[in-house]
Amino acid sequence: MTVRIRDEDRGFKRIIRAMLQADDAEVSIGVQEPEGDQDRGGITMAGIATVHEFGAPSVNIPERSFIRSTVDENRQKYARLFDRSGLAAARGKQAVGKLFVAGEIVRADIVKKIRKGISPPLKNPGNKRDSKGKFLKQRRPLIDTGILLGSITTKVTGR
Repeated sequence: MTVRIRDEDRGFKRIIRAMLQADDAEVSIGVQEPEGDQDRGGITMAGIATVHEFGAPSVNIPERSFIRSTVDENRQKYARLFDRSGLAAARGKQAVGKLFVAGEIVRADIVKKIRKGISPPLKNPGNKRDSKGKFLKQRRPLIDTGILLGSITTKVTGR
């Protein structure tokens, strides 16, 4: 009597590979290298972001948290997003791509919060002019040139 054993992989290797990939992956959202390393008159963009995020009372700059406050306000939403990345890995799908998409959603929420306006308002908005010399109608905290908004990025590291 002959016995045959056939080992058929129905995706187990793919699932393990995806889970290992997800296990090594990290997503970071914020003002990071190389955008954050750009020198803006003696201070980097990451330095400017830090001053505004935490405030600098010694030079009368109030805290205008845009990263921490956004994450705090959307904690449950983000937990669901990142849980889905783990589920994708468990199903053998590309979790790194899902992590990037989740990170981009967080980044977009941060930018949206800045554009809506963060309190406290500017003490003296002044009569600021744009690059063409026209007076700006409204000035909002953290938006002057738009460079800070463009410096907020999403990065996924790992495998």
